[in-house]
Amino acid sequence: MSFTVSNKLAILGLAGVAGAVLLGGVGYRAVAEMNTSLEQVSIASAAMRNHLEGDMMHDALRSDVLGAFYFKAEQDRRVVEQDLKEHADWFRRCLSANEELALPETIRASLREVGPALEEYINQAELVAELALKDDAGAAALMPAFDKAFADLEDRNEAVSDQISAFSERMGAESKEMIRTAEMVLLGCAAGVLAALIAGSVVISRSITRPLRQCVEMLDRLARGDLKARVAYHGEDELGRLAASSNAAAESMDEMVQKIANAAAQVAAASTQIASTSEHMSTSIDSQSREISDIADAVRDLSSATEDVAAKSVQAASTSEES
Repeated sequence: MSFTVSNKLAILGLAGVAGAVLLGGVGYRAVAEMNTSLEQVSIASAAMRNHLEGDMMHDALRSDVLGAFYFKAEQDRRVVEQDLKEHADWFRRCLSANEELALPETIRASLREVGPALEEYINQAELVAELALKDDAGAAALMPAFDKAFADLEDRNEAVSDQISAFSERMGAESKEMIRTAEMVLLGCAAGVLAALIAGSVVISRSITRPLRQCVEMLDRLARGDLKARVAYHGEDELGRLAASSNAAAESMDEMVQKIANAAAQVAAASTQIASTSEHMSTSIDSQSREISDIADAVRDLSSATEDVAAKSVQAASTSEES
């Protein structure tokens, strides 16, 4: 199948567009996967932040309880109660926020196990703090149960913290690996597309420039007088028609020059013949001129002799009359 120059250029352009679409598709897929990975990293970071805040509230509630043993004034009591409520609500919000995140099921199960321990710890904290504001001894008696709830919640928080840390590290490692993979895939696809475009450009460029170079070389030879120069390229595209037209023009020029040469030879032969005839005629005219000159000389001699005879006759006549 023969392709025209416009078809070749169109194919090259379409190949470039296809390469760009391929790179765009690969890049889009890579970006989508990286976004998914980054979302997981973001979720892990949010979970770790909520958990750390919850852990701080865990310690803040213990501080509130211990502070209740030392603050007895009415204003201080309100501050302790307000802080205790605020820290408890904050702790609940952190736990609830983590439960709403798209975390792995193992972490979600651990968070669900923390819920009852958290409520037990908050209840113990509120009970001890409220009692400590009124009765230190009674509150001190409840401290072992509070400390047990504190330790149990701390153990559960540490377990959840380890799981979230492991999840965060895994997501970070997977994100880095995915980014490296995406970079390698993009670079590989870009290199492949670039190599294909370069190869296609070279092939198409040669298919166009080679016939053009042959036509230029043929025209240069014609300009130097080589009327036998021809283009060896044969094709059905524009360049093939250009080569055929160039060859036809060269053929016509060669035939025209041959005709002119033949006509010049005929003119030269006719000129030679005319020159020979002219020379012959010139010789004849010279001969006739010489003959006419001889006749004229003879006539003049005859006239002179006649005049002489006439003179002598007149003289003789005169002599006769005198006698």
